[in-house]
Amino acid sequence: MIDPITESLRWTARITGAAIVLVVILFYVGEGGFAEARPTALDLVLLGLFSLSCLGLVVAWRSERVGGMTNVGGTALFYLVHFFASGRFPSGWAFAVIALPGVLFLACGWRTRLKMRGVTA
Repeated sequence: MIDPITESLRWTARITGAAIVLVVILFYVGEGGFAEARPTALDLVLLGLFSLSCLGLVVAWRSERVGGMTNVGGTALFYLVHFFASGRFPSGWAFAVIALPGVLFLACGWRTRLKMRGVTA
């Protein structure tokens, strides 16, 4: 029997994750990529971690726990690198929202694993 709470978590995470990845792609295409930008080494590291977070959202469609950990871990590393480089965390809510679907994917993976073991969540 399908657990309706787990399915709700799964589809909420998938829809919000797909929307986030779509918006990131639209920003990248709309800005013309790196055509005129001269990113610093720090910018490239932060971009790599941000991309890792987005990749986690794509991977989570196949493996919820791996994708969720990749998303949340990439976002946490992004925040840590930014903090150590500038002395403050990124401002605004947008970067934190990127980790929300990852947390939902982790919850879904956890609930699925418990169900496979015969434990009710």
